Amino acid sequence: MTGELTDAAAAMVELLSSVREPDQIASLANEVRRRYGSTQIALIPQTDEVTGHVEFGALLRKDGETVFVAHRHPSTSPFLLRQAHRWRDSDLLSVDGVTMRTAEAVAVLDDVLGRASIQRRLIDLCILRRAVIERSIAVSEAEVRAAMDEIRAAQGLNSADETRAWLRQRGMSVQRLEDLARFHAQTASLRKQVSVDRVETYFAEHAGEFARAALVRVWFANLELAQRSVPQGVQTIDEFLGWASGLLARDVLGPSKVRLDMVVMNRAEMASDVAEAVFQPNPSHALGPFDTAGGPMVVWVSAIDSASELDPRTRSLVEKRLFDGWLADQRSRAVVEWNWGRVDRMESR
Repeated sequence: MTGELTDAAAAMVELLSSVREPDQIASLANEVRRRYGSTQIALIPQTDEVTGHVEFGALLRKDGETVFVAHRHPSTSPFLLRQAHRWRDSDLLSVDGVTMRTAEAVAVLDDVLGRASIQRRLIDLCILRRAVIERSIAVSEAEVRAAMDEIRAAQGLNSADETRAWLRQRGMSVQRLEDLARFHAQTASLRKQVSVDRVETYFAEHAGEFARAALVRVWFANLELAQRSVPQGVQTIDEFLGWASGLLARDVLGPSKVRLDMVVMNRAEMASDVAEAVFQPNPSHALGPFDTAGGPMVVWVSAIDSASELDPRTRSLVEKRLFDGWLADQRSRAVVEWNWGRVDRMESR
């Protein structure tokens, strides 16, 4: 260590060994900071998990070197015992000594997700893991690599450095990511197993539900703006595009929400209210606005094509429909036990 870093560390040890009151420690630490101005000093509160008493350590940095110092008073617990953390089965997370319980976290996530239930997704995950084990589903390394590429693409990870940074942010190891990719590949294989004997029959009986439509979509920053901006008297695709171009040119949608796209979608991929409007007889005007998971949008239908054959994209949608039905049936018969601690305890706090 450099001379100043060594001296600053010694000064902090002397301070921590002679003072125990938090306010005094903070005040005297400022004096040490002024004395050693080029050394960064941060006080780190540490709770004795046995006694509940809070003491402080100090983290010091200078010229790329880092040192941590602390002092244990004779009345405190032995150092190793201090590292034994108390926790409850219902505790999920602790931040600066504030504990969040699993039930609270799930409720928050359900509220954030809005349209999806984290509880149901967790239950489904357990069901899928059980099915993968029961069916002894094996996948090739090529399938695992393909699943890995899909995960990285979904997260916008275009390089090894970006992937490593993403893993660090989530506290994941490379092995954990590989395990996740393998499970994704196994789930894809399970989906095919569940639906393989029923795809053609289901498609023949429900072909109308997989008809395709070519759409021009304009996305808005919020629903209120979309409602105010719906075009009136627009009768042709050229008029619709002219209206949309005017909005984009004036930046009415907001700098981060300006979007105009054209897509071909199967009916099964659309929200029910969107599908009902799009596939009405001869839609020849702007539709919406629709408040979708991707945001509010107004739509123009440029073409509709009935699903006359089972192409790869439609096959995948049929498989997903059948798999979702299988999963819902498994969920309805599953025995679910949430290990959140006793309900009466949670309600009494």
